Amino acid sequence: MNRPFVLSVTVALLCILSAFAQPASAQVRIGDICRVKGQDEQKLIGFGLVFGLDGTGDPDKFLPTAYATSMAMKMLGADVTAMGEGIEALKGSRNAAVVYVEVTLPPAGLSKGDQVDCRVTAAGATKKSLKGARLLPTPLIAPIPGEDPNNPGVYAYASGPVSLDEDNPLSGTIARGCTMGTNMITPMSEMGRVTLLVDPKHTSWGISKTIADEINSTIGAGSLQAYGPSPGYTRSRQQKFAQALNQRTIEIMIPEFYDSVPDFIADIMRTPISEVPNAARVVVDERSGTIVIDPNVEIEAGVFSVNGISVEVAPPGGNFVPFDPQPADNFDAIHTAKLQALVDALNAIKVPSEQVVSIIRALEAGGKIHGHVEYIR
Repeated sequence: MNRPFVLSVTVALLCILSAFAQPASAQVRIGDICRVKGQDEQKLIGFGLVFGLDGTGDPDKFLPTAYATSMAMKMLGADVTAMGEGIEALKGSRNAAVVYVEVTLPPAGLSKGDQVDCRVTAAGATKKSLKGARLLPTPLIAPIPGEDPNNPGVYAYASGPVSLDEDNPLSGTIARGCTMGTNMITPMSEMGRVTLLVDPKHTSWGISKTIADEINSTIGAGSLQAYGPSPGYTRSRQQKFAQALNQRTIEIMIPEFYDSVPDFIADIMRTPISEVPNAARVVVDERSGTIVIDPNVEIEAGVFSVNGISVEVAPPGGNFVPFDPQPADNFDAIHTAKLQALVDALNAIKVPSEQVVSIIRALEAGGKIHGHVEYIR
């Protein structure tokens, strides 16, 4: 019987200050890792009909297409129900299909009359192609929480010829096919305040505080008496311009000497941040086997086995192979090790990438990894 291979990693962290005397990252601007609250992408959606298909449309038995075609013709003055046969008169055409229409609005929003590309995807029973399709004018709504789903507001209309995707004949794009019927622009400020949201990949208490401190330092740590506090916290007589409300949210009071909100936001977003703490993250691409590990990611001491490979992460001493040969000068250093050292050790003995991924999964499931693991499939 084959005995499982045992891999042991000497556990130690480098706690000497000089070893960590490296910049956390290159200097970045606030706008590189933050966005203004409300300035995000929005979706407009709808269901419509395309015509002009050469016998590749939805089949006769798919009643939603026949019914939608009948209603569209009635709205345009051709009531097929008046012919006596109703939707039965539409059978055999196969030149129409039900489609799903989607539009992505830019973060800055759009104004009435603006045009933007829209996506069209077959949503009926056709399994062939939308070649030659032309979208009938289709109202588009916004999936806004709290809005009456039985009476949604119409924000835009889409129509035009569909250019098919090269790799999928059942979906395509209508260039400038969506025309805005109303303004969809989110205000940049509210009650004299601008709110910044940190990018999810950089979210932490440390980075939100760093951003607030940089803003206060840049503008000048003065008192703001013209604006009241946000609901939920008490106003102070001397209040800084920026406050970190949580790990991701920074609220900024607009100084009185700024006449233009866009100018103020522009100045804030190009403000450099002296230091951005590195997040302890691991990104695993399961398809390619690529693993990207932040140097700060650590693992706890322990013993586990995955697919016949036993891995022991242990403190210094004994007959262990020193894959992580660093001096241990405190409690944390003798109970943790670098994940990168373990992965390097596994690669050195040519452990297959899928097994390395399985080991990382086992460590994460056991709560042994000190950091966030993200899997890409």
